[in-house]
Amino acid sequence: MKQSNNYNFHVPHRQSLQAILVIAALNIVKWVRIFFPLLILWVVRSKELSLLWAFPLVFIALVLALGSAYLWYRKYTFYILGEKLVIEKGIFHKEKVDIPFERIQNVGFRQNLLQQILKVTGLTVETAGSKQSEASLVAIPMEMALELRQHLMQRKEQTRPTDSEEENKKILLQLNPSVLLKIGLSANHLGSALLLFFLGLSFTERIGEILGFDLYDNLSQVLLSLSLSIVLFILPLVLLVAVLYSLIRIYIKYFRLTVLKDKNHLLVSYGLTKRHEKSLIPSKIQIIRWKSNWIREKMGFGEISFSQASSEETRLNENIALPGCTPLQKRQILEELGMDSLQEDSGTELSHVDKKYYLRGLVFRGGIILLAAVGVIGLVSNFFYALLLGPSIGIAWYFWWGAYYKNLQYCVKDTYFTKVTGVYDISQIYFYWHKIQAIRVHTTPFMRRNNLVSIEFFTAGGSVKLPYIKESKARFIVNQAIYKVETSKLSWM
Repeated sequence: MKQSNNYNFHVPHRQSLQAILVIAALNIVKWVRIFFPLLILWVVRSKELSLLWAFPLVFIALVLALGSAYLWYRKYTFYILGEKLVIEKGIFHKEKVDIPFERIQNVGFRQNLLQQILKVTGLTVETAGSKQSEASLVAIPMEMALELRQHLMQRKEQTRPTDSEEENKKILLQLNPSVLLKIGLSANHLGSALLLFFLGLSFTERIGEILGFDLYDNLSQVLLSLSLSIVLFILPLVLLVAVLYSLIRIYIKYFRLTVLKDKNHLLVSYGLTKRHEKSLIPSKIQIIRWKSNWIREKMGFGEISFSQASSEETRLNENIALPGCTPLQKRQILEELGMDSLQEDSGTELSHVDKKYYLRGLVFRGGIILLAAVGVIGLVSNFFYALLLGPSIGIAWYFWWGAYYKNLQYCVKDTYFTKVTGVYDISQIYFYWHKIQAIRVHTTPFMRRNNLVSIEFFTAGGSVKLPYIKESKARFIVNQAIYKVETSKLSWM
């Protein structure tokens, strides 16, 4: 398949006219987020909402949003000059950004629902050492975006693609609706249930303020008067709502997730209302995670995720998760990334952290959680009801923390380090020694008395903490890590 060359990027280009609508919509969303507390306060406190005030305010907001978006569109141009991408922008304050090709790390696409309707896409250019995307185009035709990305990556790598390279692209992972359904059904629904619970409490409080009476007291009286049979009916209903929420969230987020092999990196695209396209570049990958649970193991899949080199501000955008991945697909992806040396760790090779970590967490963390839970339940209903639930919460914490400690293990390999953690979802975390940027050894008076320390390994994609291990073993791990970093011929990126 031959790549068309319809665009001359050596002359200044503006974005599509649709960029005016996209920028206007983004401005309105930003203003709503800023003034949302004031709007809520106005709605709650106002006795009567006058449309005579609402319509002029909405009209002024639309005019300001469209006007500023049009000026931004007129003053934003991009082009290639020599060995760099040049961005000129600014309405009152003119700014010129030069991005040398050799500094470019990733060129990705983003599409929200409006961009998909308007048939345009956003394009971001990320560079080494930047805190955020140095170039961000919000609305250009997909054909132009594909050609610009290919042009930038070609110039960066100083290679020209051949027809055979284009045809040799292969799909490593592609999720269909049935796989998304399995992912949603096997997800951890406890988090969804808790989120819905707190949203319900917040909604109840708002309704109570508007209606002028305390719904908490009425709600607690209703809960206390419910029979056991009704409670047993409500609990499955809450679980069903949590499952439906998880299914919808996963379907929207990972809709049409595709992993495509493209030369020396992988292209990952996903999303329904907001379409993302990101690159997995082997040199940028810092931490690898493989996450699964007993249900997903029975179904034959898990989730592999990658943390790439980034700043704190862009770290969430650089974390790429690939759910619905079978062990065979996981192996193929790691092989394509040149990380096939990572392998499953048998139970005999893994070591536990010291048992004092379990005992201290059981008492101190459990005590804090128990007091907080009793306090919240007491405020919602009454403290007598909270004290009745206290032992149940304590027993639940005992089993939960015991399972967490049992699964918390680690293994020191010749080329990499791995850590296992989790309760329901078990995560195996890997990083190569040469990716380490810094090591922090932490201790407390209690730990010093018991010859224990905690180690935290810092990489450009995040950190991994290993708590409560014997000082002699920690010294061995730290010395090995420093030795591997200093003697390795591999670069961290």
